[in-house]
Amino acid sequence: NDTDYRSLFVANLTPNITEETLEEEFSRVGQNTVHSVHVERVRDFSVTRAYAFVNFNRPEDAERALYHLNLEEINGRPCQI
Repeated sequence: NDTDYRSLFVANLTPNITEETLEEEFSRVGQNTVHSVHVERVRDFSVTRAYAFVNFNRPEDAERALYHLNLEEINGRPCQI
């Protein structure tokens, strides 16, 4: 049931981040935890910024990811959840 997953907003990502990289990083909190990942890129003047929504199958997976991965480095930059 798609309505059972929970979403985390992830900011401060490098512009070249991919959905695959984020799925791999956020899957560290457990197997079969990530439902989907969507990356957005916004060009602000001469800077491109990236953020993402990482959707989890269960609320407890999202909570565990928030606790363990907030401010962890992804591609050399600390992500903000």
